[in-house]
Amino acid sequence: MSAPASRAPKSFNKLASRAWWLALAIALSHHWFATERRIERVEQISDLPAWSTDSPQRDSNSPTGLEMGQRNLIVPGHHNPSFFWIIEAQKSAAEGSWRLRHIDYDSSPDGRDIRRTSPYRWWLISTGWLYGTLKGENLGYSIERGSLWADPLIFALLLIVGSAYCARYLNAFAALGFSLAAVSIFPLSANFQPGAPDSHSLSWALAVGSLLPLLASLRLENNPSKVRRHFAIAGILGGLGLWNDATSQSPVLLAIFLGAIGYEFFRSRAKERYTPTPAAWRTWGFAGAIITLGASLFEFAPKHLSWSLDSINPIHALICVGFGEALRLLTIWLKEGLNGFRPIDYTLIGVSLLAILSWPIVGIISESGSLLAADFYARELANHPKGGMASSVSAWFARDGNGGAKFATVLPIALVFVGLTQLLLGNMKSESKGRLAFVLATASFAAILAFFELRWWNLFDALALVLIAILFSEMKTGDKTKRIKTFACLLTFLPGILVGFPASNGSDVSNNLTQLEKQSLVGRDFSHWLNQRRSEEAPVALSTPLFSNLLAYYGGIGTIVSSDENYKSGYLTAVRMASANSEQEASILLSSREITHVVLPLWDPMLDHMVRTGMGVAYGKPLPPNAFAVSIREWDYPSWLQPMGYTTPNNMGLAGFELREFALQAEQSPELLLSRLADLFVERGDLQDAQAIREALRGYPRSPVALGAIANIDLLLNDTADLNKTLDTLIPYLSRRSARNLPPDRRISLAWLFTRTQRVDLARDQVSAALDRLDEKTLKALTPYSVIALLALSKSLEIPFPDESLESTALKLIPPEIRQRLTQ
Repeated sequence: MSAPASRAPKSFNKLASRAWWLALAIALSHHWFATERRIERVEQISDLPAWSTDSPQRDSNSPTGLEMGQRNLIVPGHHNPSFFWIIEAQKSAAEGSWRLRHIDYDSSPDGRDIRRTSPYRWWLISTGWLYGTLKGENLGYSIERGSLWADPLIFALLLIVGSAYCARYLNAFAALGFSLAAVSIFPLSANFQPGAPDSHSLSWALAVGSLLPLLASLRLENNPSKVRRHFAIAGILGGLGLWNDATSQSPVLLAIFLGAIGYEFFRSRAKERYTPTPAAWRTWGFAGAIITLGASLFEFAPKHLSWSLDSINPIHALICVGFGEALRLLTIWLKEGLNGFRPIDYTLIGVSLLAILSWPIVGIISESGSLLAADFYARELANHPKGGMASSVSAWFARDGNGGAKFATVLPIALVFVGLTQLLLGNMKSESKGRLAFVLATASFAAILAFFELRWWNLFDALALVLIAILFSEMKTGDKTKRIKTFACLLTFLPGILVGFPASNGSDVSNNLTQLEKQSLVGRDFSHWLNQRRSEEAPVALSTPLFSNLLAYYGGIGTIVSSDENYKSGYLTAVRMASANSEQEASILLSSREITHVVLPLWDPMLDHMVRTGMGVAYGKPLPPNAFAVSIREWDYPSWLQPMGYTTPNNMGLAGFELREFALQAEQSPELLLSRLADLFVERGDLQDAQAIREALRGYPRSPVALGAIANIDLLLNDTADLNKTLDTLIPYLSRRSARNLPPDRRISLAWLFTRTQRVDLARDQVSAALDRLDEKTLKALTPYSVIALLALSKSLEIPFPDESLESTALKLIPPEIRQRLTQ
């Protein structure tokens, strides 16, 4: 009767040795289908047609692959770091530079230095190169398109390499648990978004790589050289993690140090022979230090080295050596006591402590190196529709909704309690207890950070994958009950599959756009629209940080501010401009930064925040009406600004996304300013504002400009009596000297008025005069409504443009739908 029982574990182990391949295939298939569905949505939204202008044409000479350095991909979740990474990867590829220390997209006109490091940028360029090789596209265009696969490929590599490593150096059970947990754990599995590249995706993968080789190698008791080899691999991957993002990897480094102390403590109490790891810890520390030191010198030497620990720094190399040496000395002391120390070891104790203390000392001096990240997206759980954003876990849980995501996020904490139960009550070898204590300490440390900032749930999930691998690795020697309990641990990840898997996409994605997607569509359309109107002078825009990101990304338009927290001076400059309390101050500030356009997204609360910050106005109190951003938002703008007439359509739910966009120009007379504003109100059918401005225009009774605007308002209001009276006054003035130099836009407005009031000959005269003075720069300064009117009048009155290229330019400046009707 005992023979079948003894064969059962062997047959189960044999089944597991094959099942992990199946588990990996299932995990990869799930990841593939989820990625395909996410890419489908990104492409559906990105392919939505523009309403105000044509989509950019391909240009192999452009660093982005599209004309005028424009871009087209709608980044999921309006994820601002993705904009920076794609822009910088394309710039680096275009310049052929291995490192990038200077950018100019958010700090016009001079640009600024950045401290984002190279590894993730290289990864984006590599995926772009692969995409371009397969599709036959140029590298700049391929980097943007390849971003759809950049982060999903990292996750696929994590699945394959992590599972294979577990199978090779732990056992098949560990590989099986790792692959099934990785593809389902939330929020980590949902963070590798197509089209939203982020260096943290690489950080979480390297966090797993920093820990897994340590735990796997600790089983190799009889082969010290192999142990040191795996420790070196862990050190190298940890060094790469610091290089990629020091803020994300520094907690991993400390967590490993704390976990290693727990491991050595449990292992020292073993009755069996002690694992030979003292020298391995030195190997680990020096491997990480060599990578870190070399990377920091490569990135920042000789001109950009600093004391900041938020990017890779030689101090990180010192910390790695300190941790490694401290663990080596601790291991010797736990094994042999003070008798195991050589005389030099007492000196090394002090040296290692000083090296470790350099972290808090330099961090305090440089105000950097905190375990908690300071950037805005540290408050984001995941760039996912169900990923929350809050200042802490308690604040997130206090909000209504997203119950499934909250449950899926915190449920894997149960693994820590399962591990603690096995550690304290289970019948395990001391070596197994040591490894379990190691990974429990690291995961618990990450969980503590996660309760302070939501981002760190991803780090906890990454370390939880190693924990599940260690728990599953013990199934090989366990009984049936233990195996069932261990398999039950996977239930803690099950809600993550349901929460993280993307919903199906409908046939018409325009009917279910999110608010962030709508903002991105408006930003893309306006950026392309503005570029069609650019002259020889490249546009530089003042806007809010978030909308500035859209301008810089989609249009390649220069800005002075972005959402990059490392660029505080740009934000303060924008605050000062937005809160300028006089036209003269605003003019001086805008001119000093060579601003050509002011673009205010009225839906963005940051607009009010900037004014409150600049003028010291508390929340709840009204904003000063003389603040620059407040006054121009209410159409009280200086004479050196001109509204541009951009509009958003009412379909796709975009009606509430209104812009106030102005071009800087030479000063204009008050009646000319009012007449152009009146035309804008007439174009929009804004009766109330049109009536108000008509009263102001009546203060210029002898001005053809003012009289023409008044007549247009009379026509809008169906005020026939006033209209006829105004026309009777206006028409004689057109033959006088004061009307000889009317700007083309005023003549187009008059021609449109005369056409609608059946005065065709007068309309013909105005169209001819407008075309005589028209050049490309003047044409591009017209509002879309004026260009449409000019084209329609030219066609209906049979007055051709003096130059075919000028007419072609005019057609490009109007919405494609209207262009199609005009050219039929």
